[in-house]
Amino acid sequence: MKKIFLLLIVLLVGCTSIQEITSVIDCEKFPSATECVKEEEPSKPIIIPDKVIDKEPDTEPEPVIEPEPISEPEPVPYNVCDDYPLHAECIEPLDSFQVYTYENGQEYFNSSFNMKLYIGPEQNGHDYYSIYETLGEKYHKLSDKYDNYDGYINIKTINDNPTETHYLEEELYDLIKFSITNYEVSKGYFDISIGPITSIWHYYRDRCTDHYNQVAALCTLPPEEELLVANENVDFAKIVLDDELMSITMEEGMSLDLGGIAKGYFVEILANEFMQRGLRAFIINAGGNIKTYGNKPEEDFYKL
Repeated sequence: MKKIFLLLIVLLVGCTSIQEITSVIDCEKFPSATECVKEEEPSKPIIIPDKVIDKEPDTEPEPVIEPEPISEPEPVPYNVCDDYPLHAECIEPLDSFQVYTYENGQEYFNSSFNMKLYIGPEQNGHDYYSIYETLGEKYHKLSDKYDNYDGYINIKTINDNPTETHYLEEELYDLIKFSITNYEVSKGYFDISIGPITSIWHYYRDRCTDHYNQVAALCTLPPEEELLVANENVDFAKIVLDDELMSITMEEGMSLDLGGIAKGYFVEILANEFMQRGLRAFIINAGGNIKTYGNKPEEDFYKL
């Protein structure tokens, strides 16, 4: 019995010392051992300030009422009869007519003028001729670059003193403005500031025609160098207009030439005046600038 008892004691003591020995583990060699793994601290909760959290409102929000879009009134179409009750479009077509013809007029723009007007029984051809005469004289003098006229500030007046501020009549100012609009439409191919160039060509042309029989050698083209120097003064952007004062100012050496537009512009002005005064049908031929309006009473075509 004593031997058995002592054996039990030895066994018990031996187990304790083995447990104590095995509890000491080298964590460097065995980092994944249970005794070597440290429990992670629980992560702290993320605290969001109250002002960031969307709280449910105590009451329902008021509905947002979108304002109704303001509809712009549709533009009222222009009615020419309101301003011109005697306009050709506002009166009855002709039942009977007379033909008033004016041919080979050479009074204005150094061109021939031919007109054929279809006159109603209450109209007088001479009245319309008077309109042509009044407007033709005025536009001819205003757009002339060769001569001055008493009481007129015209293109020659402007070209003689380009740096001076010239105050123009409405007709000439509107014509110049219209010409500038066509500069933009033509992308610069139509330029009324071309005066310094055309004046050189006119000089060489006139020198030839005036002396051709005596000195044929004078019939030459302008030297290119002369044209290049003049071209330095051709600049549409240097035409300064003032709409309020209806004035124009340019730079030294500049000049205007309305020869490519003045006559056709006048024909449109004249035709508009005829229409406003009840002329229902007509044809105007101003040196190749042709304008027709209305239907010929005999339902025939205009001959151009």
